[in-house]
Order: sequence, then structure tokens, then C-alpha cells
Amino acid sequence: MNVKLSEEHNKLIEDIALRQGLSNFDLETNSGSIKGDGYLGIITTADIKNGKNKLNLILKSAQDNEELRKMAPVRDIYLREIYLYNKIFPEFDKFQRENGLLNGFSGHAKIYGSCDKQNEECLVLENLREIGYKLWNRKVPMNSEHVGLVFAEYGKFHAISLAMNTKEPEMYKKLSENLGNVFKNSAANGLLQKMQQFVLENGFKAVKGNNLATHALEKFSVNLEGFLNDDLEVFEDQLVITHGDCWCNNMMFKYENTQDIATPTKVCFLDWQLARTGSPVLDLLLEYHWKKYSKFGLFMSLMVIKIMLSEADEVPDLGATAESGRDFVDEISYDFVNVNDYNQRIVDIVTFMAEHKLI
Repeated sequence: MNVKLSEEHNKLIEDIALRQGLSNFDLETNSGSIKGDGYLGIITTADIKNGKNKLNLILKSAQDNEELRKMAPVRDIYLREIYLYNKIFPEFDKFQRENGLLNGFSGHAKIYGSCDKQNEECLVLENLREIGYKLWNRKVPMNSEHVGLVFAEYGKFHAISLAMNTKEPEMYKKLSENLGNVFKNSAANGLLQKMQQFVLENGFKAVKGNNLATHALEKFSVNLEGFLNDDLEVFEDQLVITHGDCWCNNMMFKYENTQDIATPTKVCFLDWQLARTGSPVLDLLLEYHWKKYSKFGLFMSLMVIKIMLSEADEVPDLGATAESGRDFVDEISYDFVNVNDYNQRIVDIVTFMAEHKLI
């Protein structure tokens, strides 16, 4: 069943088709994600066909819900992602070519077009599913082959920032100077404070009855706000452009043998809306920064693991929540069937961090 597109989005798709040499084409559009896979946007597949020629695209568009836009910086995060695809990635790709890198960072989708008009913000990307990429099952911990590939690709991505800042500092400064935290000083600040409290409440419920984990989480909670607002913004650690949203739903994997999904050959990162300058710790933890910033991983785990383990029909519709005037934090405080799995994972993480004196 075709999904109806706005006039602006229809025109964008038509222009892309014509640029690709496809005229007099048929367009088929369908919902491209299930409830629970995307939270601040709409994913639509757009399949363009002209005889034997076809082009399989993904239209990623912003929610135009006015109340949701008051709660979260929807426009800003889409403009950020558009900037990454239209400016950062081309310059990074060019830098790698000019420096003879044959196996450099390639973990981003191809972009065909974008729109930055108010309430029409969108990107049109290649449909990775059509060329063999798959999402990992978010309820299952990744095996070492997948984790290793993610580490390697993030390492390549971060390395470009470090190398460019050394070899072409003026270009790097120009590219990165406006890549701060999209949530900082936004209307969402009050919401983020409520979210912090919600995340901690989830954590304390999970570790209830475990004295070591409870004490460690109490210690963590005392300094959380200062850590998020101040420690993560230390200037000398703003070393690279980061992805900023590292979790399994934001990466797709390709396999040599589609029947064997144990060993991936490529990874592609999705959702660059939170990309920013920062420590590589915002994507991966390593050595000194691991010890200094691992608390960020714990904070994200308290929130993201719940989403990972939720069934599709348990996740709220954020647009409908905002439009109805219901409290956002109350809506995401839903009960979910896999709560015991969540509790055990949180206990394991907090206990590990306490035993290694990371909190």
C-alpha cells in the first residue's frame, strides 16, 4: 500500500529520478520501519521503476508534529544529519582518497538528496536492505565478530578527524566549528533533566536487593548532572567528530553469505542526528578516556537497554504523546515483558563498573 508523500517530498523524489536518468517512472512507497525501530522520524521506502531499471531509496523525514517539536529539537537534529551527509562525508571521503587510503572509513549510506525547509526536513538515502544489509536483533547481545567490525569502523572514522586536524587544520576547523551538542541550551533541557531522573529510577529498580550495585549507583547518581553537563564538554577532549548515537539499531551489517549472519563483512552506521565534536568516548571507550568517561556508557545503558529489550507494541508513539499533551517521561515509563532481562543486564554492568572502580 502506497504511503502518501508531501508535495515537497514528491518533487524531491522526482528530481532524484530524473538525475538518475529515470523518466516516466512508477513510484511505490511503503512504511520502511516497524514501531519501535525509529523514534523521532518517519522512514518510507521509495522504489522507482522504469522498465528493467529501478532505484531503491529510503526517505527519512522529520515529524512535523508541533508539540513534539516543542519538546525536542527535531529541526536541529535533521539539519545536523543533512550537514553530515552533504558536507562532512564528502570531505572525509576526499581526504582519504587524496592520502591514498584504500581501506578507509566507508560506513555511511549514499545520499541522493535532502530538504531543509521548515517542517519538510528529510534525507533520501540508498536502501541498504536492497543491497544486502541487515539490522541486528536488538534483543540479542552482539557476538565478537560484529563488535570487532563496529570497533574497526569507528576507529577509521575517528582517525580521519585526527589526521585532518593535523594535515589540514583549517579545513577541519571549518567543518567542525558548529558541531556542538544539539540538545545543549535547547528547549529540551527541562525534558533531559526529567529523563535523567527517569533513567536513574529505572536503574535503582533493576539493582534492588543487590547492595554492591545499589551503593555504586547511588554514588553515580550524585555526580551525574555535573558529569553530563560539564565533564563531557571539556574542551581539550573534543578531539574528533563523533557519531554520538552508538547502539545496535543505528548500524546495519552486510554478509558474504546471507545465510550465515555470524560473520559480517561490512557495517554501515545510521542516524547521524546527534553527531558532534567530542571525545571518541561518545562512540567507543579506550584506555584513559575509558576510565574517565565510562559513566556515559552506564547512563546510556540504563535508557537504551530498555528500548532494546522492548517489544514493538510496547514502545509509545512520541508524536501522538506530544500531540495529546501527555507527559513524555510518563509515557516511556511503560511496563515491558522483558524487565527481568533488563534488570540482570543492569546489575551486571553496574557491578562490573563498581568492581573496576569506574563509578
